[in-house]
Amino acid sequence: MKIISIGILLLIHLAIGFLVAFLLIVAAIFLYLSYKKRLFRKRERLKKKIYLLIEKALFYEPPSLQKTENNAWMKIPFKFQALLKKKLPRAVLRTEILQVQKNISGASRDNLQKLYEQLGLKQDALKKLNRFRQWYIKAEGIQELSIMNQRDCLRSIYRYVNDKNEYIRMEAQSAAINFLGFHGLRFLNIISYPLSEWQQLKLLEQLSHKPVLGFKGITAWLQSPNDSVITFALKLVRVYRCFELHDTVAKCMEHSNVEVKKSCIITLTDIYTEDTAPLLIWHYATEDTDCRLATLHALCQIRDPETISFLTEQLQDENNDLKLAAAKAIMATAGSDGINVLNAYTEAQSHPWHEIIQQLKAEAAV
Repeated sequence: MKIISIGILLLIHLAIGFLVAFLLIVAAIFLYLSYKKRLFRKRERLKKKIYLLIEKALFYEPPSLQKTENNAWMKIPFKFQALLKKKLPRAVLRTEILQVQKNISGASRDNLQKLYEQLGLKQDALKKLNRFRQWYIKAEGIQELSIMNQRDCLRSIYRYVNDKNEYIRMEAQSAAINFLGFHGLRFLNIISYPLSEWQQLKLLEQLSHKPVLGFKGITAWLQSPNDSVITFALKLVRVYRCFELHDTVAKCMEHSNVEVKKSCIITLTDIYTEDTAPLLIWHYATEDTDCRLATLHALCQIRDPETISFLTEQLQDENNDLKLAAAKAIMATAGSDGINVLNAYTEAQSHPWHEIIQQLKAEAAV
């Protein structure tokens, strides 16, 4: 009986312990949510006050003769000066200025930039670069200076374009493009870390908003020891149709990196000349399956009649993907005579060629 009583007592104690722990957890969650709610309301009140200052700056026209205290651009009311010395209001101010800056242009944008500098937020951002080791703080500082168009900080930012941390160097590279446009791409001459696919797309998107002013450097980038730089340079050739670089691009077919070769084939397709198809065919035998497939897709777009015999030979390949790609290239190149070329193939009536040809015939009729 004693053993049973001890067991029951132990269960009671455990139940009470679990109940107390549960209540403590619920209380902690309640207090946390209450704190977050108070903080949210406080931030909303601060936003309303701070936006009055931002709104004043957006439409501010400084008097020509009257000078403000300490030759400041705009006189800041004392209540704001005291408020903005505190950490939370200053953080809210920075967030709001950055958000507004992204959506305005012209004189209002210049005015907000001046307010940003006058309130010392520029110096705060520079401190993030120089005094903090955490990567996310440095990246945030670089992004902030870029958004606020602090061009005189480029030297401080540029030293991070090849930083070991991916996010820091991405922000630094983007800032260089933001400040200098195509000339900002000079960092491609020095970076040793790879450009991610996402970063390449991001840089191309940024460049699409910048004027093309006869930038130089692509030839050197196509010979870079950094394979990702070559890949990015090939994308630049494609996007900006640099036909004059055809022969330089063609040399990338000798590269050992398969991804570089595939990118080279795609690029040659967009800037092709009468020499492109023979060049691709000449390399075909020594390429792997991916590059062969890319070559057949390229020939499908180039549509050089001289390639028909080569494409017909590829119908005998053991790889079904290559067979189909060759057949599609024949259809595209030979035009209305494409079906006749395929039907003349010795295995045209056997499986799976009969079905493939019928499918291609149906697609051509659409």
